Amino acid sequence: MSDFIYTNVERALLQYIISVGSAREESLTSVHTKLKQTDDEDLALIDGLKERRLDETIEKINDKLHLLGYEIAKAKSQETQEINYVFINTIADAPAKISTTHSPKEIEVIKKIIEKIIVECEDESFVITSSEALKICSRSAQLSASEGEHLLRELVNEGWLNRSNKGRYSLSIRALTELKRTLIDKYGIRSRTSPEGHVTLCTGCNEIVTSGVRCFSDSCFIKFHSECQGHYFRAKGTKCPNDECTVDWAEDGPRPVGEKRLRSK
Repeated sequence: MSDFIYTNVERALLQYIISVGSAREESLTSVHTKLKQTDDEDLALIDGLKERRLDETIEKINDKLHLLGYEIAKAKSQETQEINYVFINTIADAPAKISTTHSPKEIEVIKKIIEKIIVECEDESFVITSSEALKICSRSAQLSASEGEHLLRELVNEGWLNRSNKGRYSLSIRALTELKRTLIDKYGIRSRTSPEGHVTLCTGCNEIVTSGVRCFSDSCFIKFHSECQGHYFRAKGTKCPNDECTVDWAEDGPRPVGEKRLRSK
């Protein structure tokens, strides 16, 4: 790959991922394939262009992006485990990452929504209702109901929030990927030695869990993404990974984490 030539294919793919914020691997591969099917005579002369894999192209794009403080990162969906590619800012803090398109008072709303989802969801649902989100818009920025609804739609369209068919909001794959370090630094990782932390990492993949499963014991901090749980216990047995916990996950089934926790009540 030392003779890799940066072409309009890479430039167009970068523009696409910037415009959508995040994309599933399957759809991005399709876009990449179409871009390589070019009639440009100059591109047609480049050896190996048609054979370039998506991951090779992303790697070379990232070589340039890293110099500017950006990256196209790989992330798995918590629910489906599908690979997604996410365009992220690797340097700025959380407010700065979102401030390019939002006013200071809107940034304050976003910070309060994130805090509500991560810190104040004591039921481990990691979602807030539409009415809760609108209250934050009103109290933090004095936005009217219509202005609040408009802001929430923007945050969903920009890929910072997900909105379920129940009208509940959660942090998106883009938000969890781009803001991971900020969330950990601000709210702390919950573990045996830091029970006051609010961010839980999957014991299987070490990424943030806001949708998945948790240990049956209320006092235990262990959580997994659903798919990661299966892989882990097939490899290491079903005793809880927390040395101070006596739960056998095969006998005492896991409890849900995320919006499905609300449905189980």
